[in-house]
Amino acid sequence: MLAENVVRLNNNQLFDDIEAFLNELEVHSKGTRISYESDIRKFFRTLKNKEIEHLTIDDLTFKKKDIINYRKYLMDNNLSNNTINNKITSVKSMYDFLSSEYEVNANVFNIKTLKVQSNPYGSLSQTEAERMAEVAYETEREDGYLKKMLILFAIRSSFRKNEILNVKWSDFEEEKGVYKVKTVVGKGQKQNTTAISAKLYNQILELKEMNKGRKWSGDPEIVFQISPAAIDKLMARLRNKMGISKERNVVFHSFRGIAIDFSLSTSNGNITEAAIHANHSSPATTFKHYVNKTKDYTQTPGVRMDQQFDLSFLADVSIEDLKDFIKQSSLKVQMDLKDFLEKK
Repeated sequence: MLAENVVRLNNNQLFDDIEAFLNELEVHSKGTRISYESDIRKFFRTLKNKEIEHLTIDDLTFKKKDIINYRKYLMDNNLSNNTINNKITSVKSMYDFLSSEYEVNANVFNIKTLKVQSNPYGSLSQTEAERMAEVAYETEREDGYLKKMLILFAIRSSFRKNEILNVKWSDFEEEKGVYKVKTVVGKGQKQNTTAISAKLYNQILELKEMNKGRKWSGDPEIVFQISPAAIDKLMARLRNKMGISKERNVVFHSFRGIAIDFSLSTSNGNITEAAIHANHSSPATTFKHYVNKTKDYTQTPGVRMDQQFDLSFLADVSIEDLKDFIKQSSLKVQMDLKDFLEKK
C-alpha cells in the first residue's frame, strides 16, 4: 500500500512539473500553451500509449532512434515538415525544462530538422476565399455561421490562426466609423493592430449571443470559440467540397495573404503598406513571402519591350461592354480609371 502511494505521489509530482512548464508558456501566450500541450500529449500517446497525467519517470527515457522513428511516423501521416519540426521542438522544450529536476536526456531530440520551404502555403484569390466562407456556412452541420465569420475575419485581418483564436470582444474598439482590433499573440509577442469595416464587425457581433449557448470550456470572452484542430478539419472538408487539389497546399494560413496581396495590388506595390498590415518587422519578409509568388514570364520587361499591342479591337467595344468590364475588373483598374477621369 505504501509503495502504491509513493508511485502515485511521484506520478503527481511529474505531472505537476509538466503543468508548471505549460503554465509558464501560458504567461506569454495561451495559444502557445495549447499548441505545446497538444504536441506533448500526442508524443506520449504514440510512444507510450499514455496520457501525461499518468506518466512515470521511467516513461521519460528514450533513445535517439525513438525520436527518429516518431518523426517518420509523423511524416507518414502527411504532416508538413514545418509542423513536424515544431512538434518535436515542443517536446524537447519540455525536456529542457524538466532537466533541472529529473535525470532526462534532452540530447536525444537533437536530430536534423527537416527542410522547410520559404513559402510553403498555397495562395487563394479573394473571390475563392470568400466562396470558401459561403461553402462553410451553407454545408457545415455545426457552427456554420461561426466558421463563415472566422474565415471572413481571417481574410481581412491577416492575423495568424493563434492570434485570431485569442481575440476577445474587448479587443475591438470603434474609431472613425471602423473597428480597430488588436492581438498580442504572435511571433515575438508583438502587438498586432488592424481594422475591419463596421459591416463585418456587426456581422461578427451576432456571435456574441450565439456563443452563450455554445459548449466551450475556454474564456467566454473569446470571439471565435473553435479549436485549432477543428479549423484544420474544416479546411480539409472545404478543400474536398471545392475540389482544391492537395498540390496547391491551401491551408488556413493561406487566408493571411489575401489582404496583403490586395494591399500590394491597390497601392502600386507599396511594400511598406503591405508590411504594416502583415505586422512584419521588415518589408524584406513581406517581399520574400508575398511578392512575385507566381511569376508571369510573359510579362517580364525583356518580353514587353518587344511587344506591340494591337488596339484596333477598341473600335468594336460598346459603352455597355466597357462598363461591364470595369465593374468586373480589379479595384486597381477601377481606381486608375477614376484617377484618369479626375485629371482630365
